[in-house]
Amino acid sequence: MNMDRLFAYSPNLKQSWMLCVAIYVCYVIVGAIFLFPRILVDGPPMGLVKFKLLLLMIVVVVIVVIRLGKDSNYVPVAPSHQSPLLWLLLVPFVLSLSVATYLLTMWIPRPNWLSAWTSYMDYIDGISPNILYTFLKMIVIGPVFYEWLYRGIILKGLLTHNSPLKAIVWSSVIVGVFNIDPWVAVSAFCLALAIGWVYWRTRSLWCCIFMHMTYGMIMFLIKFYVPGKIISAGLVEGDFGPGSSIIAEWVIADFVGCCHIYVVAIALLVCALTIIWIKRIVVPYDKTSESRG
Repeated sequence: MNMDRLFAYSPNLKQSWMLCVAIYVCYVIVGAIFLFPRILVDGPPMGLVKFKLLLLMIVVVVIVVIRLGKDSNYVPVAPSHQSPLLWLLLVPFVLSLSVATYLLTMWIPRPNWLSAWTSYMDYIDGISPNILYTFLKMIVIGPVFYEWLYRGIILKGLLTHNSPLKAIVWSSVIVGVFNIDPWVAVSAFCLALAIGWVYWRTRSLWCCIFMHMTYGMIMFLIKFYVPGKIISAGLVEGDFGPGSSIIAEWVIADFVGCCHIYVVAIALLVCALTIIWIKRIVVPYDKTSESRG
């Protein structure tokens, strides 16, 4: 198959919303069909079932997007050549932004009405006790698929129909909305803004995938490595599984404590300085496209 067909569809804003709504509704319905029988018969869903569900969704979405773009006059996007230093700067950029948004949202109380829906989505899309499936989902397959969808298809399409600012903001709003939980949505929106900005400047989907993988690794360590170390050290008592991120949240909350606002301020400062540095070394896509023309 010609790889260009994977990127041929360039939706406008209305089409982007319709595409994401259709994907999300199908995911929830198919998730219920896959998981509820297992919940009722064999107990909580296993990581392999959720992993198969994710792969099925990816295959269906790819087929649909290819079909939607089959009649378009797509011109392949050639990313601008970047300094290797950019890749190094993307790590503190994502890390500082993740720390700031994570700490800011952790102190906001969640209303009770979210509990039922969050519990249901945990069954479908939650952390699996199986570390391998979770690793593949958070750090390998997830970043590649979601960056292809949100940046390679949706943001690329919005950039052809709107100004860069409008395209980046709307694509980030779409990402945030489909995280459902308003507190998770804030972090997702901020990260999407950052990745969208990098994509607009470079048109490099690999940079976006690298940023998403970096974020996934941070969350993976918080949910698995940190709780495991805490449990093995005997700092908490109770029957907690390897994906018990609540343990990490307790310890992070205690560690940050009264210094919370200062940690956030430092993280935002690092983020701002990294953005300035990235702007200085990045080769804008528009300039390279003009020189090629």
